[in-house]
Amino acid sequence: MRMRKNLAARGAGAIVAVTATAALTLAGSGSGTAFAGQNPDGSVTLRNVNTGRCIDDSSGYGLRSYGCNGLTYQDWT
Repeated sequence: MRMRKNLAARGAGAIVAVTATAALTLAGSGSGTAFAGQNPDGSVTLRNVNTGRCIDDSSGYGLRSYGCNGLTYQDWT
């Protein structure tokens, strides 16, 4: 039961990530752009081209814009 609840929260997190990416894109200098890089495992990393920061969802800090570091907290499926 707990795992199902966590999976539902992660699904909601993905929706928030897309919204946050749009917000990060608009928050850049004027007409910002986001980049979705494809990873070897099929996931993508969402990076704001203007700021160089990625959408990160760690258990300790939640959803945030953070420097790209290649960790799984920044992989989205």
